Amino acid sequence: MISPSKVRAARALLNWSQTELAERADLGLSTVQFYEAEKRVPELESLEKLTGAFKAESVFFTESGVEQRNTAIYDIAGDDWWVRVLDDAHYSLLASADKECLLLFADDRASPPSVNEKIRAMRKDGVRMRQIVQEGNRYLMGAVPEYKWVPREYFQNHVTLIYADKIAVCAENNTKAVIFKDEQLAATWRNLFNLLWCEKTLMNPDRSDAHERF
Repeated sequence: MISPSKVRAARALLNWSQTELAERADLGLSTVQFYEAEKRVPELESLEKLTGAFKAESVFFTESGVEQRNTAIYDIAGDDWWVRVLDDAHYSLLASADKECLLLFADDRASPPSVNEKIRAMRKDGVRMRQIVQEGNRYLMGAVPEYKWVPREYFQNHVTLIYADKIAVCAENNTKAVIFKDEQLAATWRNLFNLLWCEKTLMNPDRSDAHERF
């Protein structure tokens, strides 16, 4: 179990207030306050949310304290998991120079009101969006130029979200997301998205210069 002192240290490392930590962890402010003051130990689920909030910023707890790493992998699951993924994207993009969010294989028809409300809040804060959706899908809640079609046979409503230095991949039959915080990995997926977006045809190499053959 993470100690209150380590939570305080991790928060100081990120220059977060108790209010910001509570918001990012989707917890009540009193939960954070009482735990840091060593007055009450939260339930296991709340501690996992605290840990997840720090992992989202590549901050990890060690035996001797806390450390911030270059990469992180963490899950977002449970009730309203997709809204919380969008929360993660929102926070990350607000701190990013490039405020574009890319959605691969999305479908606006499947979005509940809570998701739509969150996307409106992101747009209001200057987040731009592009989506690759199924051919023939004209249920488009954003501006038409923000969407491109992929042939039906290649579409599956299993979203991959690319934002800032992160990738969120839906998993376990759309009941959770696995987040990869890795700048180079995010850049690779962004390039793949743009390759599809630009409708560039993949070409066969004209020769091989390898000295070995399989």
